[in-house]
Order: sequence, then C-alpha cells, then structure tokens
Amino acid sequence: MKVENLHDSTLKATAIVILNYKGVTDTISCIESCLQLIGPVSIIVVDNFSPDDSIPVLQRWGRERLCVLNAERRQNGRPEVRFIEAGPELLAPDALPTPELHEIHLLGLNVNLGYAHGNNCGIRYAWAGPFAYFWVLNNDTEVAPDALAHLQARFDEDSRIGMCGSKLVYYDRPDRVQNLAGGCYSPLKGRSFAIGMGSLSSSPCDRANVERQLSYVSGASMLVSREMIDAVGLMEESYFLFWEEVEWAFRAKGRFKLGFAQNSIVRHRVGASIGTEDIGKQSLLAEFYMLRNRIRFCRKYSRCALPFVAADVARQLGRTVWAGDWNRFRVLCWAVIGWHLYAGRVISPTQFRSIGGEAQPSAAHNAPADANRASRHA
Repeated sequence: MKVENLHDSTLKATAIVILNYKGVTDTISCIESCLQLIGPVSIIVVDNFSPDDSIPVLQRWGRERLCVLNAERRQNGRPEVRFIEAGPELLAPDALPTPELHEIHLLGLNVNLGYAHGNNCGIRYAWAGPFAYFWVLNNDTEVAPDALAHLQARFDEDSRIGMCGSKLVYYDRPDRVQNLAGGCYSPLKGRSFAIGMGSLSSSPCDRANVERQLSYVSGASMLVSREMIDAVGLMEESYFLFWEEVEWAFRAKGRFKLGFAQNSIVRHRVGASIGTEDIGKQSLLAEFYMLRNRIRFCRKYSRCALPFVAADVARQLGRTVWAGDWNRFRVLCWAVIGWHLYAGRVISPTQFRSIGGEAQPSAAHNAPADANRASRHA
C-alpha cells in the first residue's frame, strides 16, 4: 500500500503514548506535531509525577492553545480533538476508561516508577479503546506528518512484524541520523550500537540490511501491535530506566519480527529529561541505570558476555577513581549489585518494592485485560 494513498479512513487507529517528566515544553511540541499526523489517533500524555508545574501547564494548554489548533483543524476539514483530564485512580482495573479517537488524555501519576511503568500505564489506559497499534514516543521528539503512515505501511507489508521503528534524526541537526530504527546488540560483548548513527539522513537506506542487524527498536519511537502485546506482555518495569526496549524485543524474539520504516522521520532532542548524551559524559542517573541494567540484562539473556561486561565495569569504575570522584564511584558500586538510585538516594530492591516498584515478572509482563473496563460515558 502506497503511503501517498493513505488518509484517516484507510489507516488503523493508534494510541500515541507520550511520557512527560519535567519536560513540559518539549511535550507540548511533541503533542502539536502529533496533531498534524495522517491517521486516526488519540494521544495519552502520562505525567510521571513531575516535581514541577507540568500538569498545570498542560491543563492550560488544553484549555487555551488547543482551541486555536481546533479552529485550524476545522478550516482544514479535520475533526476537532477533545482534551480529557484523568487521574491515577483511573488505573484501577475496574475503573479504566475507554479512550476514543481524536482525543488527548492527560493522566497524572502519583508516583514515579520509571520509564517502563509510565509507558505501561499509558498503554493500559488506552487498551480498551479501538486501537490496533500503540506508538510509544519520547516527549523530546517531533514527528513528520506522514511518520505514522509509513510505520503502518511497513506492518501492512509484513504480517510477522510486531514492533517497528523510525529513522531518528537529531533535532538540531536533522541532516544527521541518530539511529535507523534502533540498535544492534552483541551477545558476546553485552553491548549495543546505534545503527546508522552519524550518517547523512538523506543517504539511501537498505531496509533489509537494517532489519537484519536490528536487535531492538529505539524507545524514542516504537510502534507496537496489539497482537505483540497480547502475546508477550508489556515492558519490564524493574529496569526503571534504560534497556527496557532491548528486553522487550528479546522477549518477543522468535515470535515477532522487528521492522524499519525508513521514510518515517522523527526528530529527537536526545535525553532532554534525564541527562543522556550520545557523545560525552552522562548524568549520574543515566550512568547508574545504564550500568545496572546492562548487568541485569546479560545475566538473563547473554551470560556469555558477563566476563567482558565485568572487565568493562572494572575500567569504568577505575576511570571514576582516577578522576577522584569518590561519590560517583560509591554510587556506581551500588548499581553493580542491583540497587536503585531513586530521588537522589541509593535504595535497596526491597525499599523500591515498598513504594510500588519491582513488580513480580508475571505482573510486569501481563498484557492488559479487556475485562472489567468501565467506560467514562456510562
């Protein structure tokens, strides 16, 4: 199916899940870019217990700015978009609403349990709606109007695909690729690299070659089918931050294929909320969870890489000692043994469970159930 022939009535309904944490300006830019998309969508904005004024700003945007955008949509013959505020109490299994098309739902969580938990809450919230796909988008992205149409077109071409990624380009240098769909994981070294990073975005892509290399789809832009979530469940929440999308793809391995839509263009600011960089020093939070979850992932899926990972960790800690950063060294040692860095302090897995984290795998992986869904229109 050619993308130029696609329009709202020929594309399948999609729920877009955008997780906000202290990044309301970026989140609003992301939402407004999504409102230009071809295709029937609803947007679920999940605020991950931001300590700033994110929710009041988003509420004001829904009351004021969205009216202007809806006037433009009417002029262009497009349906208006409704703004609906929800709360964490609606995550109870017997109170989940039924989102419909052409809506923006603002869901404010009352605890921050990480990236996977926040996005899973958005998917659970949208599950009873009429959606064939769930598009997990970083809040620091902006999408091209045809980005979703190209992603869906790739699904239409191959029924084995369960998750598909975009061509991610740098926001401030859109002529350069951040990655093509995601990354390639080395099972012997226990590390991954971004496919196509730094290449010219205008260069032709060999889709088949990218898909052969693809081990996981980047969490900045992941279109996931309902069928895949039904089969393998949601993202693993015990990671808190980083490596969740790798684990998700490995759990689906052998049952679903990963796809790449080379004409789906998404601009990415890269780590605006949590201090990640493709090049240069990471924030302590980013370095902590990159280290912790690399070890955690390899223990489960790639044990042959553990000697190489141990050598890498020793070098990483050695550089920290050499720099005289003893506090960073101490905190990273806790990462090695699997503790958490939460609200600026190191806590044990037991303490993290006490605030609602580290769900048992059966609970973390279960797909949302359709039963006991209460419609907000009832």
